[in-house]
Amino acid sequence: MIDNFSVKLLKNTRIIKQKESNIKLIYWLKGSGKINLDLDTYNMKKRDLVFIMLNDLYSIEGETNSVIAIIEISFTDYLRFADDYIRQKGYKFSSIERKQLESFIINLLEFESRKPRLPHIRDKLVKHLCVELGYIQRKHRQNYKLDNPLVDEVHEYIIEHHHEKINKQALANSLDMSNKELSQVIKFHTPYHNIAQYINDIRLKLCLLDILDSSEFIQDIAYKHGFNHFPRFIALFSKKYGMTPGQARKKQFAPIYKTTETVEISLDYEAQLLIAEAKSNYHT
Repeated sequence: MIDNFSVKLLKNTRIIKQKESNIKLIYWLKGSGKINLDLDTYNMKKRDLVFIMLNDLYSIEGETNSVIAIIEISFTDYLRFADDYIRQKGYKFSSIERKQLESFIINLLEFESRKPRLPHIRDKLVKHLCVELGYIQRKHRQNYKLDNPLVDEVHEYIIEHHHEKINKQALANSLDMSNKELSQVIKFHTPYHNIAQYINDIRLKLCLLDILDSSEFIQDIAYKHGFNHFPRFIALFSKKYGMTPGQARKKQFAPIYKTTETVEISLDYEAQLLIAEAKSNYHT
């Protein structure tokens, strides 16, 4: 049985600074707009698709009369069916990836717009969507050479101990590996050249989440996540994100003015017309 699954159609969408607690797919059905995802901004038009990951911070600004579909899946179900994932943050799908997922999304939208809705059919449709998402993530995994099971163990260890001073030998010992084997796993099966790059990347991502989602002092956030030399943290953060931590926070908290109210569209005749148009566009 699928838990915490929902489908909503929204018109004139204004969602301001939300922190995701599950998995979301945002499918643009009509009009245009933009999605701010952490520090990235994606311009959206009809048929564009964005994946929002657990803990991502996002906002959505739809133009007047634009319509979007929001599909929410519990993180637990996503992992249960996708069985593998590599991305630590959401992103906008390429046109090829979107085409792979679009039929599953349209099938779900059609199902939700009809009655009666049989739970076992819905569960099957959600499972198929998650499996396809997992397939796309595995392709990313292969592209990034992340095809060694030890990578998962290394990643879990770094997440658990990232706030500490991580000793390479202790990490290798905990995984029953030699220093040389650990270096080879990092070099040949991740996008990083060495373990220090990998650790810093994870620490920076966790710092970014806290900077965007709290009013805690930035220096305290850096120390909390293992950066004991603040100027070094500033330099690494600026290099990765193209702005200082203070600029990132200021950008995130820039005001978004509501010019129209978000309206939820019931899954009735109007929604069915939009879904039918999406289905027609998919087959052309």
